[in-house]
Amino acid sequence: MAPKKNPVIYIGGPGYDQHFFEHFDPILAGISAHFEQILRKLRISGRMGIPVSIDLFVKASDPNNIEAFAEPIVLGSSYRIVLSAGLSYRLWLASRFVLTDYEYFSWVGQCKVLKREGTPSRKERLADFSFYIATYYILLHELAHIVLGHCDYFNKTTGSAVDEFGSSGYVLTPEQLRISRGLEAEADRQAGEWLLAFFEGALGPTGRGVDITFPSRVAAYEFYTYAITSVFVLFQQLTQRMGKRHPLPNERQYVVLTGIGTFLKRFKPQELDTLFPRVTLFMSDAGRRMGLLGAQTPLETAKVAMGMVYVDDVIKETKIRDFQHRVVATE
Repeated sequence: MAPKKNPVIYIGGPGYDQHFFEHFDPILAGISAHFEQILRKLRISGRMGIPVSIDLFVKASDPNNIEAFAEPIVLGSSYRIVLSAGLSYRLWLASRFVLTDYEYFSWVGQCKVLKREGTPSRKERLADFSFYIATYYILLHELAHIVLGHCDYFNKTTGSAVDEFGSSGYVLTPEQLRISRGLEAEADRQAGEWLLAFFEGALGPTGRGVDITFPSRVAAYEFYTYAITSVFVLFQQLTQRMGKRHPLPNERQYVVLTGIGTFLKRFKPQELDTLFPRVTLFMSDAGRRMGLLGAQTPLETAKVAMGMVYVDDVIKETKIRDFQHRVVATE
């Protein structure tokens, strides 16, 4: 029997009409609940210790609209994150990669599912888990823009919001674009660190899951790598790799996933040598098998690493630390 070829990933679905919206509406409600959980875990205050107000607005009026951005309401004290239902729906579609005929993971049959009435299949449970990882990433990325001072910086220097897909129409100069890409990469790096902490929390005391249990820690991190990669495959499709305010999708995959090494070194050093080398291989495997351009071999990954050195230069040049807020992680 001939081996299965890598699938050609195109993220599409049945269409976002009113009938589908009725089924998707509970998922949108769940997003707000997850955002509240994030704010309970990450207490954010200004430099003087005064709590910062952050609201989430899920824009459901136009399902064809694709946007996510953070903006200040009152500089330094009040902010809003906007996430469109259209983007959330497409993240949900991207997470359905687990349900295709292509077998991404050899260990799915070894997963144990906590039995409940109407329990989804293993693949369905994994697809839902992937969607929530993607959703948390988007929310945490926008939250990182607020915490790291990017919202205040861009408001003062350009008067524009920090817009995930550039839908505001504001035109940046070449130098402003270089700064924007550097700060977007910093937001990805911070979001990736936070996201991994939430992922570890979802894995429970065993470190292998609760509602669905992975057969090993390596399997859990392989799944996480693919879930993150699916987000950037979606971004690649939505932007056709033409986005200017952000690094390329493969560069963003690198920034988010290499942060795993930093996280493990700080919080789980005993697993660093076991997990992180595998993650670096999973990155290129996921890139190749899911069609993420520029992320399909270890050599391509090495080139990305060399190309991202400018990020720390941007952080120094902008003195962005002067705009940052304080964050205290609660138990």
